[in-house]
Amino acid sequence: MRFPTIPRVEDYAQFVGREWVERIHKLARPLLGKRVVHVNATAYGGGVAELLNTNSILLNDLGIECGWRVLIGSHSFFKATRKMFDGLQGKKVDLTPTDKRVYHDYNLRNTLINHLKYHDVVIVHDPQPLAMIQFYKRKCAWLWRCHMDLSQPYKHTVTYLRPLINKYQSAIFHMPSYVMKGLKTPAEIMPPTIDPLSPKNIPMNQKDCFKLLRKHKIPLDKPLLVHVSRFDRWKNQLGTIATYKLVKNRTPCTLVLIGDMATDDPEGPEIFADISEKVKGDPNVILLTERNDFLVNALQRCAAVVFQLSLREGFGLVVSEALWKETPVIGTPVGGIPLQVIDGKTGFLARNREEAAKRCLQLIKSKTLRKKLGKAGRQHILKNYLTTKELEDYIKLIKRHCPK
Repeated sequence: MRFPTIPRVEDYAQFVGREWVERIHKLARPLLGKRVVHVNATAYGGGVAELLNTNSILLNDLGIECGWRVLIGSHSFFKATRKMFDGLQGKKVDLTPTDKRVYHDYNLRNTLINHLKYHDVVIVHDPQPLAMIQFYKRKCAWLWRCHMDLSQPYKHTVTYLRPLINKYQSAIFHMPSYVMKGLKTPAEIMPPTIDPLSPKNIPMNQKDCFKLLRKHKIPLDKPLLVHVSRFDRWKNQLGTIATYKLVKNRTPCTLVLIGDMATDDPEGPEIFADISEKVKGDPNVILLTERNDFLVNALQRCAAVVFQLSLREGFGLVVSEALWKETPVIGTPVGGIPLQVIDGKTGFLARNREEAAKRCLQLIKSKTLRKKLGKAGRQHILKNYLTTKELEDYIKLIKRHCPK
């Protein structure tokens, strides 16, 4: 089986069938030569970048000229937008006049160097580039895609950002419950997906997985518990560590925490330091910051359990990644996790560390249960959360908003 470095639409027929490929070409045909551009905060280190890395290429393969712009920003800029991110997810934050001035100035700076007026559709992601719209005389469709849980935002953050969102022709959210209250601009729903042909998700045989894990000195003599995510307080690695400690009191196990620091998140190093302190001296906890999609792939395949015990979650595609590899997931019932983890069918939902530890022990002890949940998980992702679904959603979105 061929796994291309540069994917083409035809490559996905092996998952969704030839009929889908033909339908998607037909759907995209009226958009040939149209110019679309995505704008976001980072080229790597987060789920948005991963989504754009695949979908931008596939849109171009269909004849839609899709570009991708990444913001230039200072430490002060990303510190201010980190506050916005936290505020939109419900944390009480103080956006100072300096924060707002830096935010305004860097959006203007990026406007001057990106020339977005030459496109038919502009798709802006999350709050970092949100303010760019106010510096353009709009001659095309501007759409804002939000990748966060806005169900309980901090009111002062919303008061500041909502007027900017209302300048957009449409706002796109992962789930209906995320739609910001009081918006004047129309809201649309589009869940994110995973790419089965990315290095993180392609098939790996057991021999190659074991070889990679041994290279990173990850032992294979005990059940492997894995947590994959960037170092972010919302991802709750500390909760996973607390759960692991309950589990290890009952049975030997190894915990691997792997992640990185997104370039637009200045808090990452501080959070990593806190996590390091919590696991200091425990030889059965392995903390990795290496950016290595093949290693993540191998870990998710070899794990007895993958944890995603987030406090808040935009969607949590690492859950889909693990389920695609037939590995059961224990997650919290927040954000998009319950859409992926069907409790008792593709994994388990846990409301506290004691419940998570109980479910983890249950999975460690029963290979039959792990296999049953794993197979159901893969089928669930195949039907609902592969990149083929999001590509089709994007084409329909562009078609609705593209000038005739």
